[in-house]
Amino acid sequence: MKCTKPTCTNEATKALKVIFSGEPADVRITAYIALPVCDEIHMPDAEVAEFIKLNWAMLTQCLIQLKNFLPDPSKVVCEWRPWQEADEFWKREA
Repeated sequence: MKCTKPTCTNEATKALKVIFSGEPADVRITAYIALPVCDEIHMPDAEVAEFIKLNWAMLTQCLIQLKNFLPDPSKVVCEWRPWQEADEFWKREA
C-alpha cells in the first residue's frame, strides 16, 4: 500500500490507532484507521485531530449502535503504529 500523501511514492509503514473512551467509563475500544503514511511523511497532531473531528460521526456510529457505547471526543487517544500491526488487527477482527 502506498502512502496517503498524493506526492509521495513510498510504501506505507504506519496506520493510525485510535482508542475511544467514554460511557460507560470502564470501556475502551481500539480501532485502526486505514490512513497509511510512510516514515518520511508525518501527519501533525493537529491534522490527526482535525481528521477525527471531521469524521467523528462515521467513526463512532457503530460504537453507539452496536456496542451502546458513547465515546467522548475529549478522551480520544491516537498514535501511529506499524502498518503490519494494523493489518494483523483487521485480520483478527474480520
